[in-house]
Amino acid sequence: MLQLLTDEKSVKVMQNAFNRFAFHEIFARQCSPEQASDLLGMQSHYPGVFYPDSGWIHPRSVVETCLGHEGVESVFGCRLVDLRREKDVWVLHTSQGSRSADCVILASGSLDETLNRRFGLPIRPVKGQVTHLDEASVAEPLRMAVTHAGYSSPAAGGRWVSGATFEAPDMGIQLSIQGHAANLQHARQALPNWLSSKAEEYFEEHPESGRIAFRPTTPDHLPIIGPVADTDFMHEAYFSQSHTHAVYRYPEQRYLPGLYVSNGHGARGLMSVFLAAEILAAEIDGEALPLPLSLYQATHPARFQIRHWRSGQMQD
Repeated sequence: MLQLLTDEKSVKVMQNAFNRFAFHEIFARQCSPEQASDLLGMQSHYPGVFYPDSGWIHPRSVVETCLGHEGVESVFGCRLVDLRREKDVWVLHTSQGSRSADCVILASGSLDETLNRRFGLPIRPVKGQVTHLDEASVAEPLRMAVTHAGYSSPAAGGRWVSGATFEAPDMGIQLSIQGHAANLQHARQALPNWLSSKAEEYFEEHPESGRIAFRPTTPDHLPIIGPVADTDFMHEAYFSQSHTHAVYRYPEQRYLPGLYVSNGHGARGLMSVFLAAEILAAEIDGEALPLPLSLYQATHPARFQIRHWRSGQMQD
């Protein structure tokens, strides 16, 4: 994979990273515009960073592999109607009947607003449209995946994909010519020789060639991972008290037994959800956490309410 640095901010961020850390060239190496062009086999006007051992994956295949595990039972087209704690178990009332479980993980993404609001999860959906390209839309194939203001990559079935837009607060589910145009503009800026001259015309006639999804984002752009706090206890122990006392004067947080969350993974969920699963497995089994306590606290489900209270802005 090649990361093209298409603006001054990204150049400064990457230079700072290389100055702070001694990256071995096997992992990552900086490239001039000429070196980037040689790697791509086509012209680029931007410097970049090349990751020799990286690559692209087919997201659907990752999901299907996970769901195909012998310990997983998948139920599709099933809507959660209600979730209640009854006799030491969680009862899930769904459109396909009721199920019970000792442990439940809320991983509903951005579109179940009722569920997210009920458990204090400030999830905001951000629409993204990707553009699917066929052979007629490109002048020559890409040798590798490329990130720029967006990204352009080989895709399954001998096709290519470029994207993706950020269209908050738009919640429309129809693919748009405007979305395709934005994706193609970013691709042309970074890879001026990649697309064919007729690419825009193709999408004016075939706007359906793409996909729309909604990223679950959070106010601080970090995911929400961990046990769900007992809201009634928080109000009694924290929010009804002064926020100015020393931390040791407050009782330890209490949680709803057997209820956890993994959400808010934004645009990089295929990287963070696996670490989230390790964190939750450690929580549930009472094992040591696989990350530093500071990072655990930074992704804690109750952090937004606690921060608001500690700032002195919470009203009774």
